[in-house]
Amino acid sequence: MPVAEIKLGTKIFVKVSTKKPGYLILVDVDANGKVTQIYPNIHSMTIPGGATENTNFLKSNMTVSVPDPSNPFAHFEFVAEPPLGKGMIIALLSAQPVHVVDLPDVPQELLGSGEEMSFLYDAASALRIASHEATAPLADPRWSFAAKPYSIEN
Repeated sequence: MPVAEIKLGTKIFVKVSTKKPGYLILVDVDANGKVTQIYPNIHSMTIPGGATENTNFLKSNMTVSVPDPSNPFAHFEFVAEPPLGKGMIIALLSAQPVHVVDLPDVPQELLGSGEEMSFLYDAASALRIASHEATAPLADPRWSFAAKPYSIEN
């Protein structure tokens, strides 16, 4: 898979498309293995009129840009910053409504081994989603999973 080389300080936009409908979560894994959810985030969830269950829902064959430069309410941007080196953006698509995931950081011994994706896939597969109904059982998100490697350079 080709690695996108990004200069330090560059503004970044992530474009995601899907063949099937679902709820999109984007996470960044930096060169140190730190995992950060970048979408949805506090800015994308505070759109005028408030966030809804469908705020991060993508229809099939839809493409979304995060952040969306044409949306005056986006109120955030991504800028390439340290640490320098290889990282990846991971897109998770769930059939069930979900807005936040709690994935662990990638252990240092896995960085650069090619096992980072397997580690995060296994961690995401273990997650369950709570329903709005207090008595409902936890749901399996049935994730679709994709990654795009990048390298931040000076």
